[in-house]
Amino acid sequence: MRIAIYARVSTEEQARSGFSLGEQLRACRERAAALAPEPPPRPGTGAGAPDVAEFVDDSSGELLERPGLQAALAWVRDRQAGCFVCLDPDRLARRLMHQLLVTDEIERLGCRLEFVQHAYQETAEGRLFYQMRGAIAEFEKAKILERTSRGQRGKIAAGGLPHVIRLYGYRFVKGAGKQALAREALVPDPRESGWVRQVFAWSAEERLTPGEIAARLNQMGVPTKTGRGIWRSTQVQRILGHPVYGTGKLALGKRDHRGIGVARRLSREQRAARGVKLAPRPRPVEQWRYVAVEPLVEHATWQAAQPLRGPRRTGSGGMLSGLGRCGLCGGPLCYLGGSKIACASRYWRKGLTCTLPAKSRKAVEEAVWQAVVPHLLTPPQMPETRQEQPALRLELARCETEVERIGLLFTRGLWPAETALPALEQAQKRAATIRKMVAQQRPVETAPPDVSGRLHALGSSQRREVLRLLVDHYILHPSPRGAPPAISLSPAL
Repeated sequence: MRIAIYARVSTEEQARSGFSLGEQLRACRERAAALAPEPPPRPGTGAGAPDVAEFVDDSSGELLERPGLQAALAWVRDRQAGCFVCLDPDRLARRLMHQLLVTDEIERLGCRLEFVQHAYQETAEGRLFYQMRGAIAEFEKAKILERTSRGQRGKIAAGGLPHVIRLYGYRFVKGAGKQALAREALVPDPRESGWVRQVFAWSAEERLTPGEIAARLNQMGVPTKTGRGIWRSTQVQRILGHPVYGTGKLALGKRDHRGIGVARRLSREQRAARGVKLAPRPRPVEQWRYVAVEPLVEHATWQAAQPLRGPRRTGSGGMLSGLGRCGLCGGPLCYLGGSKIACASRYWRKGLTCTLPAKSRKAVEEAVWQAVVPHLLTPPQMPETRQEQPALRLELARCETEVERIGLLFTRGLWPAETALPALEQAQKRAATIRKMVAQQRPVETAPPDVSGRLHALGSSQRREVLRLLVDHYILHPSPRGAPPAISLSPAL
């Protein structure tokens, strides 16, 4: 008799360390030895005996498309295995619907399902108890997440840190204890805290920009937090703008990371089909929680550095605010008196006299806009035939599979009609809608529409929005007095 063994751990760290995975395989091998007439596989040899195969996953039980599980089902289908061994129903899936679908797939292939820690029986009572175990496993997973979140909120409310904090200038004390306050767990680092104070002094007293501070740190050989790489202006800007250095208030819970670990195990096509992103979602400010740590600089010094830390300090909201760079010194451009655009470095940095002549605001704005308009008027290269959309195709296949599985569960009596029929109708409507979207032919534009007049009629605020989508920055080069402004563009994409 051919036997498939399946084991699952929830995280990659558990898979690497072997935590619980070895115990799962050992128990499953013992059950396979009792079921199979041939000896079980030797530990550590992977497939083992010819008629016994082992499959493992390091994915969350909330996912149905797990590589190990799909490989195990394919092996059962190809080899016509007679038994599928798993430690417990919650190792098979953490959602009741997924658990029933996998169970039905195994039984449809003529394979018997065996659990080490659960007596599964193909009777009405046995299936009822099996479904109750699946519902309890799903409920248990939700309770674990709820208790973890509540414990983290409680620790923050008590003034502690729920996880490791890596912040330049501070050192996290791992042995501080669970009851330690944030001030005791996150202490100033003797080496890094001195450089933080120096960065604020350079910014507040010498009026250095983040780029200049980063260059000075690199010249002096100051290591970063990781000890690798070089300093960049964005790193210095984050230090200057972080309130913890001047106020001692560390904000926690600024982003919602729920679902990121599960989404990371999906393929790019699956994430595109479901509309899932790997970036955490920002939380409202009123939901942030604060803990107190020791500040590294005086509050007055921190406040003095704030007006100087922005990368785009160019005046009062003009059309090109924050986009200009000097063609001589590389510094930012600013609106001078509302009618001129000039290099701002001569006003912010002592001892520097930039010779870039100021230009008329109206002339510079018009020159930048005229350089951008041709890119907007260039028609897109449309293909003569419609392009296949992999995301829609994948979603259509998923909907069709869902319709088939819902119908299968309903016909086998595993899903009551009052909930199965509405779900089936909804899945069919979704599949029909996607078929229409896939079948749509995309028309070919023979000529671009005449929008040049509309573009030139846009107001200053509208042009500003367009420029921020298309332009990362523009450079104003020296030009003779009275001559049109000489500019060059750096696209945003």
